[in-house]
Amino acid sequence: MDEDTQKSNNEEAPTPSVGNPATLEEIDFAPLLDYFGMDRPLLDEKNDLRYIYNWVRKQGEEKGDQMLALKKLEIKLGFPPTGENRLKRIVNYLKIDEQLEDLLKEQEAYVRTR
Repeated sequence: MDEDTQKSNNEEAPTPSVGNPATLEEIDFAPLLDYFGMDRPLLDEKNDLRYIYNWVRKQGEEKGDQMLALKKLEIKLGFPPTGENRLKRIVNYLKIDEQLEDLLKEQEAYVRTR
């Protein structure tokens, strides 16, 4: 197999953007990789890390504030049940939280204003 073929086989597929998130290329994964104890995340894990990255960016300007917000969330959620890892637990919670926020906005639209 030549080098060009090998490179194209190893390239990751682009992922769609949601809202105003960073692309995989824009993210400095180092703090999140350290936090979750990961060395070489798979594409699915990178997408989950991107989702968390976009959430922590909203939690503060400084990396320390962002990582503290992530730690507080993880403490709030507690240990994941058997079969679920820390990364997936946080991502699942954040997705539910986002859906809930959207539903509450939709519900509020039904309330009559004077």
